Amino acid sequence: RTVVLSCIPKGCSLRNVLSQVCGGPLERLAFHDSELPSLELVFIFPEDAYKFYSYCNNTGHFVINGVKVKTDWALGSTTDAKCHQPAISKGLMNEITQLGSRRILIFAQTVPRKVLVSNKKLFYPDPELHFSTCLDIKQIKKEFSHYGEVVYLGPIISRKLSFSVHFSDIRSAIMAKRDCEREGTLMNSKYGQWSIWFARDVTDKPCI
Repeated sequence: RTVVLSCIPKGCSLRNVLSQVCGGPLERLAFHDSELPSLELVFIFPEDAYKFYSYCNNTGHFVINGVKVKTDWALGSTTDAKCHQPAISKGLMNEITQLGSRRILIFAQTVPRKVLVSNKKLFYPDPELHFSTCLDIKQIKKEFSHYGEVVYLGPIISRKLSFSVHFSDIRSAIMAKRDCEREGTLMNSKYGQWSIWFARDVTDKPCI
C-alpha cells in the first residue's frame, strides 16, 4: 500500500505535491526532507496504490515543476511488493468504511451579523462582516498539532466561516474530531459550536 516518491524538486511544497497525487485516499504520509527529498504515501486500499503506481510508471505524466518524479514501492521496485504492506487494523478500517473517516477535517461556523443576500444583483460586501478577529491560524495549527503532524491549514469557499485541517495521519484527524465533539474537553470548549466533518482526501481522484 506504500508508494515512495523521490527526485522531488527542492523548494516544492508538500501541498503542491499532494495536489497532483491521485488514485485514492491516504491512510498516512511521511515527508523526508534531506539532500534527496522523498515522500511516502500509504494508501488505504492496495488497489488504489497500484493504480497510482501504474499511472506514474506507465504514462510518465507525474511531473512536478518540470521534473519527472521517481515512483517506487516502499519494499522494492516490483509490483509484488505491494502485497507485503501490513493491513489496516479492523478498528481503523471500521472508522474508515462505516464513519467515512479521512485525514482531513473541515470546520464551519455561521458568521455573526452576516446578511445573506438572496437577490442576484452584484454588490460590494462590507469587509468587516468577512473579517474574524477570533480566528488565529497559528494558534489553530498549534492546537491541532498535539494530535499529530499538521501538513497545512486550508481555506474553504463558503458563506460560513470555514477552514480545513490536513493531517499527515488519518488517526490524528479521528482523535481531533473526537475531542472537539466530546463535552468537557478543552477542544470542545473552543470548537464545540463549530460544525465538523471529514473531507474527501485531495488524492481521492481518478488517475487520468
